[in-house]
Amino acid sequence: MSGEDIEVAKLLLVYWLDIKGSIQTIDLSPATLYEIVFVVKLVAGHSMTSLNLIINPQYSKALTRSKSLQGKPLESWFEILVGEFMMSREYTGKMDFGLEQHGGEAKNGLVVKCAIIRPKK
Repeated sequence: MSGEDIEVAKLLLVYWLDIKGSIQTIDLSPATLYEIVFVVKLVAGHSMTSLNLIINPQYSKALTRSKSLQGKPLESWFEILVGEFMMSREYTGKMDFGLEQHGGEAKNGLVVKCAIIRPKK
């Protein structure tokens, strides 16, 4: 086996999905474009059709968008872009981010490996 074994979160059955994270942006490089992604996979029999993705800087308006999961591969890791931001003084401080899906039918079959904050290439 190659690589490391890591603990992942597997959605078994919920009606209200809310995964949140936050970072302190003070150590990020100024004038650099960053992106936030979640690394996820869908398992056979999943009921996930879309996710709402949020970036909420401390001193700026929250950015929210919806992402369809239709056509995404089963049993393979892929990235979901939460959003991008240009590091500047207005983004200094705490930045919250997350993915969610509220209401509707029961949700299952989403596996979340990690969130990544990185400079965009």
